[in-house]
Amino acid sequence: QCDWSSDVCSSDLTDIGRTLYARSVVQGAVDSGVLAAGRKPLTPTWTQAQKDAVLKAEAQKLIDANLNLSTSLVTVQPVTATYIPPTELSVDKVQLSMSGSVPTVFLKLLGINKIDFTIGSQAERPQPGPIDLALVLDTTLSMASVPSAGGATKLATLKAAATQLVNMLMATGSPNIKVGIVPYSNY
Repeated sequence: QCDWSSDVCSSDLTDIGRTLYARSVVQGAVDSGVLAAGRKPLTPTWTQAQKDAVLKAEAQKLIDANLNLSTSLVTVQPVTATYIPPTELSVDKVQLSMSGSVPTVFLKLLGINKIDFTIGSQAERPQPGPIDLALVLDTTLSMASVPSAGGATKLATLKAAATQLVNMLMATGSPNIKVGIVPYSNY
């Protein structure tokens, strides 16, 4: 039996087998990281660099939790994350890349001290489902009054809240969101 978190049986495996095993484990960790990063909420006003940094941090947390290999088996570099904005033909995505190297045992005799590899993974970010929202807004005379606690009129507060809600929904840029406004009045 081999303890993969240590170097107990590293000399018993061929260099290619060790590399394939390490690459497989790293690929699984990167795949977990890209799925986690893909679900991370992003603010539309952030720059590309800010989005990349947030996605990288989220992915790196999951990669670190899932990658438990001895440094005598594989050495990995920090993950690189890239946010890919949506286009007319595709949704937004997150793309990860991670490099690693496996020190050789037998190939060292031929002057090859390590085998390098790069792993990549990409995931589409979840898109908001279709939203059909109807706002029925009370515009009767009672909305012109000021609440007993003071402040703006009820109608001004209603307008501000409705505007904020619509702006938040539309900020996603999804074409699947429709908002209708129905004024409720005495007439």
